[in-house]
Amino acid sequence: MNDDKTLVAETNRINLYSEYSLHDQLKRLAAGPGGRIEVDVEGKIADALRADGEIVEIQTGSLSPIVDKAEFWSRRGFRQRIQIPLAAQKIILRIEQDTGEVLSRRRSPKKEELWSVFDRIVRASKLLSLPGLIIELVYVEIEEIRTVLKEPVRRGRFLKSYATVDRNLVAVRESREFASPADWLALLPENENGYWTSVSLGKATNIGPARARKLLYSYARAELIKEIPSKDRVKRYAPTHQESAD
Repeated sequence: MNDDKTLVAETNRINLYSEYSLHDQLKRLAAGPGGRIEVDVEGKIADALRADGEIVEIQTGSLSPIVDKAEFWSRRGFRQRIQIPLAAQKIILRIEQDTGEVLSRRRSPKKEELWSVFDRIVRASKLLSLPGLIIELVYVEIEEIRTVLKEPVRRGRFLKSYATVDRNLVAVRESREFASPADWLALLPENENGYWTSVSLGKATNIGPARARKLLYSYARAELIKEIPSKDRVKRYAPTHQESAD
């Protein structure tokens, strides 16, 4: 892919002026040779349009805002790709509010990995089975720039002592594509019981029951699996052809 700084946005969206540098850098990479950015495709704006006609959207935050647009393009037979950046490494740069002086630079202990994506997918599960759509997880190294505030500000219930002013792409490590329901189902380990619960899946994958619950819920909403009857209140999920379990 080619990070072409000469590419010019073909439309002006209000959020273009508030997006982090990371989003802009990734969409320029995604456009590739001969590609375009901020392109009107039948009345909907695509982050990038590749030379081969594939639409690319970059989602650094929640996936739910993109569902309607993705369904719209899918109904019209477009090939499309959603790239989801996962911060495999984050460097936090703290700067002084007035002068911009660098106060500190440290590596964040928090890392996003494969299973992290289900925190975002849980509210956009339709995407998992949408025809013509590839979801690509892009593992990136980023730099997050934070301004240290002279006076903390309230954000909801919490006082924040800093404000994130930008995020920059340092490097792309690797990526992984999910092009079909089968690709998503391949994440499920074999289970001799023939079904999964959030507890059993969380233990088998080492992601814990809370995140496993999001995965199973997302798969069920996308009709990749189905909830099956049980004699207790524990939710059980199995392949769509299976009808019951003890």
